[in-house]
Amino acid sequence: MEYGPSAPMLSKFTDWLFSAMARRKGLAAIPGNPIRLRDYYFRRLSILARRTYLEEALFTCPACGFRTLDNPSSYEICLLCWWMDDEDDLWSPESTDGVNRKSLVQWQRNVLIRFPIDIREYRRLQRDPDWRPISKEDLLAAPRKLQEREEKLEQHRKSYPPQYWLWKQD
Repeated sequence: MEYGPSAPMLSKFTDWLFSAMARRKGLAAIPGNPIRLRDYYFRRLSILARRTYLEEALFTCPACGFRTLDNPSSYEICLLCWWMDDEDDLWSPESTDGVNRKSLVQWQRNVLIRFPIDIREYRRLQRDPDWRPISKEDLLAAPRKLQEREEKLEQHRKSYPPQYWLWKQD
């Protein structure tokens, strides 16, 4: 059984989400041309595999656990599971309000059907050994962690140097 996106799936995906990435990467010069986008997909997958082989730093996709992202929380799309890496979805893993239209929990369930937890490598891309699916304990801790994050941000704002241009002139 061959894993990976089929041609119809790629075409459907280009219509829905991949077009934004294609425009950003300058691939929308030929509108509606799935062949060019498919070429980009396989070329990018090959680059990621080479970077994995050379042990360059790649970040873990929170949905599938494979190291496919250049930067964390950068709205980059994972080429294996199509998750758009959005920081808000990590802080609220059960929310469906994000750019992915499904919660991170739902997305992980779907991804684990295609890439079970025991698959450690796919097309020379490595799954992060520390990654695990979200647990019930993680879901219970998420609001507390979000509150701690907001408190740290508030402390940072208070310690930020004063902005003289906001001072009132006497």
